[in-house]
Amino acid sequence: MIYIPMPWLINPNNEDKVRELLENLDQDLITDDLMNRNQVIKELDKLGETTIIEKLEKNEIPLGA
Repeated sequence: MIYIPMPWLINPNNEDKVRELLENLDQDLITDDLMNRNQVIKELDKLGETTIIEKLEKNEIPLGA
């Protein structure tokens, strides 16, 4: 599970969806059925989660093995 501090979430109701999206990037093996980084960012933007996008772009969210 990816650690996401609650203050990073613009809307706390989006927590489950944000975690689900980030799980696509937190894999040892990338397969065709997973969203890529750009797709995840686009979906986060639709949710209005700009802080998560910023942290992701600055590599402040540890992903992968």
